[in-house]
Amino acid sequence: MTDRRVVRVLPDVPAIDREFDYLVPARWQDRVGVGTIVRVPLAGRRVRGWVTAQNVEPPPGVRLVEITGVSGIGPSLELIELCRWAAWRWAARTATFMRIASPERMVVRLPAQRSQTNNSVPWPFVVPRAVLRLPPADDGFDTAMTAASHGDALIICASVFKARSLATRMRSAGMQVALHPDEWARAAAGGVSVIGARSVAFAPMPSRGGVVILDEHDEALQAEGSPTWHAREVGLERARRAKVPAVMTSPMPTLEAVARSPLVTVDRVTERAGWASLHVIDRPEPNAFATGRSPSHAAVAVTTGILDVMDDRQLRGVLAHEISHITNRDMLVGTIAATIGGAISFLGNMALWSSMFGGGNDEDSIPLPLMLLTAILAPIAATIIQLAVSRSREYGADQSGAALTGDPEGLAIALETLDGVNERLRAERGGLFGRGRGRGQRQPVPAATAHLYTVSPLAGGAGSLFSTHPPIAERVRRLRSMRSR
Repeated sequence: MTDRRVVRVLPDVPAIDREFDYLVPARWQDRVGVGTIVRVPLAGRRVRGWVTAQNVEPPPGVRLVEITGVSGIGPSLELIELCRWAAWRWAARTATFMRIASPERMVVRLPAQRSQTNNSVPWPFVVPRAVLRLPPADDGFDTAMTAASHGDALIICASVFKARSLATRMRSAGMQVALHPDEWARAAAGGVSVIGARSVAFAPMPSRGGVVILDEHDEALQAEGSPTWHAREVGLERARRAKVPAVMTSPMPTLEAVARSPLVTVDRVTERAGWASLHVIDRPEPNAFATGRSPSHAAVAVTTGILDVMDDRQLRGVLAHEISHITNRDMLVGTIAATIGGAISFLGNMALWSSMFGGGNDEDSIPLPLMLLTAILAPIAATIIQLAVSRSREYGADQSGAALTGDPEGLAIALETLDGVNERLRAERGGLFGRGRGRGQRQPVPAATAHLYTVSPLAGGAGSLFSTHPPIAERVRRLRSMRSR
């Protein structure tokens, strides 16, 4: 047994998920505590690690070595326990989550604590844990402000852009806010609400008045790499451990959220005002589409043909699919993809004309055949990329729409119905280009707008590589696989 202080350290080393005991040198007695990031000798080299316990009793007969460096402040004991839970929950190493919970830059000391928000204000929501259904045009600002007025709130956003925008607005409204991970030290000092994207679920907070998870349906809240942890689950676990309320907001809550928490809705007038406008187009083709750059500037349109051939269940699935395009901002993504594609095509043409008429030294110029090939292939490649993005967004809207209604089979039946009726109409009109139209028949849907529809009205002749929509059979297969899960 030693008279010197012994701490337990978790090294940040791949393939090692165990802790080791080390001695604390006398010169660092005041700087080393639970959560401190240190450097320790291990297997002949110095590695980073986190102090997970102090004043521990080392195993008998073991010769301990000293810590070789102190880097700065790291996760608190509460966060260390949360990281252990996450490692158990997603079958991962604890160090993986400890890295997420640590500051991006070394923090030697914390700033002065800000004045605490009034925690005597009652929790504004009806139940301790709830799913708040808001219209897509609602950005969650009022919800975040209400929660922050109750106490220091942990606010989880689906994107860094939204977190920064929300933090700026809340500061302008007079709230004390720390943006994670840039202001990790300020969050650790306390007295502020902490806002950030997915990693903010592991942000330091000495005290909390509640947890707010905005857009809980958004897939960005789940890590893409292994382990595939979900910020929603971490946020709810933190609320449970701290015994504080939690609220999840979404225009289309997931089935997982609704199954575990009661659904709270705003009044019908407010909710309807935040959704896209609905329009009816007098065309015989049964179809629907959505357009608009954002939920607050969007519209959903249906044809008279779709109202004639579908029952309520199928129509509900189609509208949920189109609404998902709006909430997923697919029109904005498509616009960006088209802009990039146009830029690629322009650069190819510019390079071609520059090579032909730009003059200069022939030895330094690019060969004309290569420039011709580039000018031909660049627009084709740009188009293929743009159409591939369009197809991927269709799959995403199918999944989100099925989650919104909770009825994947309804949307699958609707897709089969749309495809069958459109195929019959195309045959009556003489194929893709509308040959054989009789008197009184409408002009077929223009190719320029065909990509807007739920099912492409021009599908048929072109290969899938140049199609704006995925194959109906594959979309139906994916929807029915959701039903079996």
